[in-house]
Amino acid sequence: MTNHIERRQEVLVFAAETAFHLPRLESGFWFHRDMRDNLYYAMHLYAASTDPEVTVSFPKDQGARLGEEILLLVLKLQIKEPDAPMYGHWPLNLGNDPFSASPHTLPVELLGSLIAWYHHSFGARMGIELRSAFEEAMRHAYMGDYYRKPVEYFNHHESKYIAQQIIWGELFRDEALAAEGQANLRLLLETIQANGMREYSAMPWFWHWVQSFSCARALAKDADTLQLLHNMLDYLWEVRSLTYLKGAWAGPHSRGLGHDIPADRNTLLDYVEYGDFPLPDSIARLEAAGILPASPSTKEITFEAAARTDVREVRRLIPIHPQNLAEGCLHSYTFMTPDFAVGGVWERATEFDNEQHRWDVTLPANRDGSVNKAYFFRPGNGFSEGDYRHEGGLSQVLLHRNAAVSLFAPSEEPVKAELILGVLPKGDWLFGDRQMAGLVGDVYLVVHIMNPYTCVENEERGCIEVRSEGGANGVAVEAFTAGTASARGWGSLTEVAAAASSQAQEGLFSSMDGVLQFTGKTLADGTELRLDISTGGSVKLRTINESPVSFEGYTVAL
Repeated sequence: MTNHIERRQEVLVFAAETAFHLPRLESGFWFHRDMRDNLYYAMHLYAASTDPEVTVSFPKDQGARLGEEILLLVLKLQIKEPDAPMYGHWPLNLGNDPFSASPHTLPVELLGSLIAWYHHSFGARMGIELRSAFEEAMRHAYMGDYYRKPVEYFNHHESKYIAQQIIWGELFRDEALAAEGQANLRLLLETIQANGMREYSAMPWFWHWVQSFSCARALAKDADTLQLLHNMLDYLWEVRSLTYLKGAWAGPHSRGLGHDIPADRNTLLDYVEYGDFPLPDSIARLEAAGILPASPSTKEITFEAAARTDVREVRRLIPIHPQNLAEGCLHSYTFMTPDFAVGGVWERATEFDNEQHRWDVTLPANRDGSVNKAYFFRPGNGFSEGDYRHEGGLSQVLLHRNAAVSLFAPSEEPVKAELILGVLPKGDWLFGDRQMAGLVGDVYLVVHIMNPYTCVENEERGCIEVRSEGGANGVAVEAFTAGTASARGWGSLTEVAAAASSQAQEGLFSSMDGVLQFTGKTLADGTELRLDISTGGSVKLRTINESPVSFEGYTVAL
């Protein structure tokens, strides 16, 4: 098995090879939709091309020249007029004319730290023009003052501002700014350690925390600040490791983009750090994965997570506001095994852009083109066909070990109110009347659904799409390994499907007297699950083996 330094170099070469062969647009850039991608790929291309220890297939002098050209183009986009309202910023979308594109607040949040770190790490290799361009960009960023913000929300924006307070304070010998950065870092770290992170599994923004503080760690000289940065990165990797599953991020997400849901594709930083799954065959999101050392100082954190073979239940409290637990908490539950995970958050929350991903069955990340998650949801605000995110409300869940139940009350929402959508990974599937049984790798998935359904394979997204109509609806999903099935006497998918069919004949779902109900036993171990909700969507009863669901044992501790 390779180590994280070797794997980072693999990603470096992969990104550099990709960058060298990217077609250039008429403007000279590679990308217009997101300016940052130009910087990420050019940083990798230049780093690989100027390193004598790195082997690439293209002429290194051409790679270095191309990388430098793109880097200079990106740096020229910065707003350099001190009187401009967006002084120090870059545009995000370049439109048709990059040098007329409007500046945006987002790019500099991560780019500021990366540019400072890149100059620190590779400046000695640069010619005068490129090195001067980096130094000019750093000076304008420092003078831009956009990062001088108080810590209020304890989110990814503020984490990146704090990193730059530390970085610019160090590089420009601004002792007051450096002290402010250290104080804010301490406040942020102590608060999330005590009360938890509000942004639960927010992808890709969690990686912005990791990368920005890794840049600061490389540049900080003050011993107290440096120790805080080590502690912060250890904490972040502990959070990541809680629900790590061979490149996949199990459990619920407060946010997620299309390359995170319904398939874990943004996995390069995981690959570098954990290394227990193959290098992805395409780059969903690059950022600084192949160049930036981002490991925790306590290496055992990620080593033990990659080597884990136990079965465990992860119960987490998620603060509505990290500094005020009186506002309440969400409750996250994830059942982790070496082969799959089942997890979700008990409470529905819209989150930013209505991106909450509430529950799923998660399988390890893969390279076979299939999604690695299975889940069902009612489409809500922001939903568009083919994008399996943006859930609606009036649903409740019951989560227990290898099983998840979700009931959907009749909805008055205007967006696809009568539709329930399901996402299933590719595999061997048998479809019954109102149940489905599949074998994906070594894991069986059994699905029961209340109403009739149709399904179609979505080749573009690499999944089986299930659609079920009806105002009131429900699903129950169970996962177990082939070993568990064999122990129960089922030696094939056909036999598992037959067991699921017998289970369905017991009448799992019902709706009467204003109550929507699921009652059934799991196939894996016979646990009795019951969930009752009202037509208004509130929970009336939620039991496991006739005992009410308890939130005791949920904690912010790692």
